[in-house]
Amino acid sequence: MDAVIRAAIWLMAALIALYPVCHAVHMRPTLNIVSLAAAANSKLLFRDFFFIVVVLVAASFGNILYSFTKDATRTWFKGLSVLACLYYLYVLIYGVSRFAELTEMKIPISADDLGDDLSFMAIAGAITLLAELAISLTESGESKA
Repeated sequence: MDAVIRAAIWLMAALIALYPVCHAVHMRPTLNIVSLAAAANSKLLFRDFFFIVVVLVAASFGNILYSFTKDATRTWFKGLSVLACLYYLYVLIYGVSRFAELTEMKIPISADDLGDDLSFMAIAGAITLLAELAISLTESGESKA
């Protein structure tokens, strides 16, 4: 049940972060991310769309750090937490620098760049969701022990 709650909170955070972009491009929040990204790109708002990945990683980063500091956390999970923290730092640094780069755009980005950014966002988003599920699984295992 804890995993469902974490997944629901993650999805709500993603949809809330998507709402300003959807409102600006006159679309309803949707899981059709490619069409939403294309619409945001055509209106030079892809930077706002891209910032969603920073929001998701920042939220998950806090949860990973919290689970890392708990004494009951198993050693193997602490090792994975360190790797996740390193990946999250990379995503945050790249995400913020890419966002800064996108704020200066005067024309829509190319289809290749759009595809690369969407791939980056999909991988980072999937890893944050998997991290949330892993945290819930380790916490439920600790409560049973």
